Amino acid sequence: MSRIENQTDRLRGYYSALSASELLVRPIRTSVEHFTHMQAFLVGFPNLTILPVDLVVAGQAATLRAITRLHLADALVIATGLVAGCQAIVTNDERWMRQVAPLFNQFQWIYLDRFL
Repeated sequence: MSRIENQTDRLRGYYSALSASELLVRPIRTSVEHFTHMQAFLVGFPNLTILPVDLVVAGQAATLRAITRLHLADALVIATGLVAGCQAIVTNDERWMRQVAPLFNQFQWIYLDRFL
């Protein structure tokens, strides 16, 4: 995240609108303060941009789901990355590392549990 934040580094971060929804669930359940904090992060973190789920992404997600039987949410996140031309996907889902990552070698898969 420090590289994404750094204006002199060319690395940029992107996240799916679906991921934003997932990130907001717990803060909404816990408190207005937590929700406000997460919302501010998603909107204000430097060089971090939300990517929409549009018809192109929906079509790509449907194709992925039909071929791989991925859950729709997983297919939408991966499709967002594919359509946007992302080079890496960051996840904290161990199942993704076992089942999904081997199917999509065009991404570098970064598993957060390795760093925590």
